[in-house]
Amino acid sequence: MIQNKIDALRAGRAMKAVTDFFESIYYPVAYALLALACSFAGFEIAFFAVTAALAVFTLVFCSDTKSLFVPLVLAVYGVSQRHTPQPPYGSDYLYGTGFLVTMGCLLALVFAAMIFRMVAYRGTGNVFRTRAKLRWGLFALAAALVLNGIFSEGYTAMNLVFGIVMALSFVWFYIFFYNTAQWNGGTAVYIARVLAIAAAVIFIQLAEVYIFDGAVTDGAINKGSLVVGWGMSNNIGGMLAMFMPAFFYLAYRQRFGWLWYLGGFACFGGVVLTLSRTSVLVAAAALVVVMVLLSIKGRHRKFVRIFNIALVAALAVLCIIFSDKLAEIFRYYLDRGFDDSGRFEIWENGWKNFLRAPVFGAGFLTPIAPGWSYNIENWLFPDMYHNTYVQLFACCGVVGVAAYTFHIVQGFILIFRHPTPERIFFFFVIAVLSGISMADNHLFHVFPALVYSALLAACEKDSEAEEARRAASKAQHPDGGLRIREYTSADLSAVSALFYETVHSVNAAHYTSRQLDAWAPGRDALEARKSDFSAQFALVAVDGDRIVGFGSIDGSGCLDMLYVDKDFQRRGIATALCDRLEEGFGQVTAYASVTARPFFEKRGYAVVRRNTAVRRGVPLTNFEMRKVVRGA
Repeated sequence: MIQNKIDALRAGRAMKAVTDFFESIYYPVAYALLALACSFAGFEIAFFAVTAALAVFTLVFCSDTKSLFVPLVLAVYGVSQRHTPQPPYGSDYLYGTGFLVTMGCLLALVFAAMIFRMVAYRGTGNVFRTRAKLRWGLFALAAALVLNGIFSEGYTAMNLVFGIVMALSFVWFYIFFYNTAQWNGGTAVYIARVLAIAAAVIFIQLAEVYIFDGAVTDGAINKGSLVVGWGMSNNIGGMLAMFMPAFFYLAYRQRFGWLWYLGGFACFGGVVLTLSRTSVLVAAAALVVVMVLLSIKGRHRKFVRIFNIALVAALAVLCIIFSDKLAEIFRYYLDRGFDDSGRFEIWENGWKNFLRAPVFGAGFLTPIAPGWSYNIENWLFPDMYHNTYVQLFACCGVVGVAAYTFHIVQGFILIFRHPTPERIFFFFVIAVLSGISMADNHLFHVFPALVYSALLAACEKDSEAEEARRAASKAQHPDGGLRIREYTSADLSAVSALFYETVHSVNAAHYTSRQLDAWAPGRDALEARKSDFSAQFALVAVDGDRIVGFGSIDGSGCLDMLYVDKDFQRRGIATALCDRLEEGFGQVTAYASVTARPFFEKRGYAVVRRNTAVRRGVPLTNFEMRKVVRGA
């Protein structure tokens, strides 16, 4: 088979080093720097040629297709200001025959490589044969987009062409990643890092506009000057808002979560600086929800609580002391307020177009009103209605609205039926994009739709992985199943008693009675460590109503405690706890007892050194062990 030959070629030392690079976090960073350089220098054709070459190589030779997510998210940000059709630049470079032909050839090459990947490789799924939960809603939406405006007055072949482009933007990467991408504990972290890197690129481009392009005039921000190669202020604000949840997911999962938490607020600051009112409003709502969630759950709760209080206090002081200056800088917000900027008129015209063709709509290429246009230069898109549902009513009729609603309902069921932090993260990204698209046009731009499509596939893969975990747990615990949940303060008494019982029974084979008494002197031995539990990320394993195991890890990746009830040994409980505790860490350290050492060795931990810990004056032997977590 072709795959076997490629696997043999990939096994070589040099090729392995190259493919390892493309599957590491260094590749997104390197690619982002390349895109950023091109956005300043204006070498689009060379940049997109390199992008196509990288995409083809990774599709053919890498064991996982997650690396394709990098150009999918970042490639568009390589377009330079000097070549944008937007004023004041007004370039026709992107409309040039040479550029369009070159782009068409490169896209065809990448598309062929993607087809090759799905055909030649044994994939990880098949969206057409398995019970993928989102496929019918998504396929219905794609069909409605293809049929936009059919049978309406003025329907042309271009309606079909544009409908196919939009349909592919919603379903293609969903199909591809569902069929080919591998899923492990580090995949969602990888995706979040790519989105955070994309936000950093956009933030730097926005900073360049502020510093060098005169974005601030007469003490106020000039929204009209906020133009980068790939979009204007609303586009910039929309993408920053869309990517902002990635920072907070990483704050929840990663070792230095507090840094990612600060990064999320920096990203929101970038949204504010774009003067995009819709993006600010939706991002602010998401930010408040995230601030509350991370102050309740996660391993950095204490920092989050302190920072949130300090931030609110600091903002209050700044608003009091510098109220006049802030009002001058952000004059645009005060002047425009909640002004609809003509949207109500646009929506009214959208409803009129719907009434003209209520079944399949009037089509994407039908003008919003006769002789009416935004007069905004763009590369590909017709005028849009700045509201997803108005857009669908006007262009795709009741068929489009019904299909989209069906898709949304399926998405909610997939995400919230058995939610995980990963799917909650994907939900926030999708929800922010969808929320902004209720008053701006983002969802029906091709590039955000491509990311939307890929994230839907990620939701599917995570759901299937969770179902597999639940099935494995049910097989090991057929009498009711095992649940892993976060520790709460109400668990302290049960956890402390479990700790005492486990030490004095399970560890009795390797330690003396005197050592066991020093280790766990009573059933309330952990009461004094109450503050440790609140500062760390702690989980409990529950069988029915009984806590049968617990574990905790601190922010540095030190697995502090891991204990399983003496009556529930060798049932996969410690493994289930460790799988969750290790997520998001590149390296984990444990100080294992003599009893626990074989368990940790089976999980890939290596002994660093033998230690002698002293508890209440009694020496106890343990082992410092370390593990590099794959996929983190």
